[in-house]
Amino acid sequence: MEKKSFLSAAFVDSFTKHYADFKGEMPRKAFWMFYLYMVFLNIAAISLDALLGTGINILGIPIGYGWITMAVSILIILPGLSAAIRRLHDTGKSGWWIFIALVPLIGQIWLIVLLAKKGKNSADGIKWKTADTLAVAVTAVIMVCGLVFGSGFSSDYSSYDDTDLDYYDSEYGETEYLDVDMFWDAWQEAETEETEIMCLDKIYKYRDNISPDDLIELGQAYLLYPDHALKGIDCLNRAKMNFPEYADMIDAVLEEYFEN
Repeated sequence: MEKKSFLSAAFVDSFTKHYADFKGEMPRKAFWMFYLYMVFLNIAAISLDALLGTGINILGIPIGYGWITMAVSILIILPGLSAAIRRLHDTGKSGWWIFIALVPLIGQIWLIVLLAKKGKNSADGIKWKTADTLAVAVTAVIMVCGLVFGSGFSSDYSSYDDTDLDYYDSEYGETEYLDVDMFWDAWQEAETEETEIMCLDKIYKYRDNISPDDLIELGQAYLLYPDHALKGIDCLNRAKMNFPEYADMIDAVLEEYFEN
């Protein structure tokens, strides 16, 4: 009988034949190759998110991964859990031992030890084949493309280092404010709305250290984007609270916004 590749036996079968199989057994080698391919799949998903620019923003703030990565993460929950339980069965343990991972400090280490134990079944019918090499090569190509050509979860201002920001003397007493002109310039030159929002988010990060003029301008800029208006209102309310002399102007801006 011809031996199957790890890609087929350990990974594809786990999705097509054992997606929610919590009753069988899984050999040690097949289990760890399955998890290796899970790592490959996640790397490919993250790289595709970077390549396609499908990052997820919550209230305009990038959270560090994208829609493809989230979909893959959801997809692999059940096969990952069932594979671990079948691996425990192979070692003679009940699947309920999976919950040992919930024990603080030592639980996860204990579970890894259990999963690494020699079991009753062997993986003699599985070997590394051309399909496995191709899977690794495709993952590597996708990862490189994501790193080289992807927009990732950053933007046009990604080359700016925070340490480049300088304080400047202000007209408001002895207070100094951060000079964020570079990010305003990047916002004005941005070619996509996503990049524009990321530039504003960079300024928003320093909202407690920028001048009232910048803070008010930031609030007005956010109001141009309906999905990010809450951050604009936050900026304007902060400016109104910290700089009462601007209260009338800010009230007028907010009143116009809510009327429209």
